Amino acid sequence: MTRRLGYDGAGILHVVIRHHVPHGTPFDLPRPSPETVKRFPAVCCPECRRDGDLTAAGRWGEPAQLICPCGYSWTPHLPRLTPQALLREVVRQALGAGGLTYREARTDPDAAAATPRQEAVRAPLTTAARALNRGTWVFDGYERAVATDLLTRLRPDGTETEAASSDGRLRTLHRRLDALAEYAAMATGPLGELLEACSTALLPARGLTADDLEPGPDDPPALSDADLALGALATVLRAGSTGEVDY
Repeated sequence: MTRRLGYDGAGILHVVIRHHVPHGTPFDLPRPSPETVKRFPAVCCPECRRDGDLTAAGRWGEPAQLICPCGYSWTPHLPRLTPQALLREVVRQALGAGGLTYREARTDPDAAAATPRQEAVRAPLTTAARALNRGTWVFDGYERAVATDLLTRLRPDGTETEAASSDGRLRTLHRRLDALAEYAAMATGPLGELLEACSTALLPARGLTADDLEPGPDDPPALSDADLALGALATVLRAGSTGEVDY
């Protein structure tokens, strides 16, 4: 919940977080100075003009809603700050205030998180795996050479510094996806069709930026999702290039 949300009209958001402690007294993080409050005009409820105790809610990457205690909810349109970026900025400032941690809320906490990129490559990979298992597709010399070379480019290798940060992993992911697109344009026949289908399915992952990665200490789901999709492709390529297809 936000105690007060202000916006300067030029792309900068200022949030005072109302932190609730179970069975305790709510307190604000941080406490703004009068100069800061004056510099950031409050965002008000269009219905009752209330400018405090607004709740920012929504799904990650989608337009956020503000909910007023009066019951009115709306999607604010703030100059130079897209509705899709509002929730991200509120969460970032809440984390930066200290003492708060990020948690992903799910309607079914016991269910495994959805992996859209895995689902996107499932159909072409399943078709290819079945053809390899049934012997209706056997990699020829050219396909084995292409697959073996591409496998080296798809390894999630990077420097120790890159592997330790989300930004570094994102750069490594982009290199792997660029290699996939390069080989998809070069390969022909069934292998070319498989690589092209997977490269097309992973286009959203190629467009990921640091702003798309959820904050917090946990592994960003968007990165893990793309890694798992590329890992599934690597499994099929490895099976075809080695001939060990009974898996």
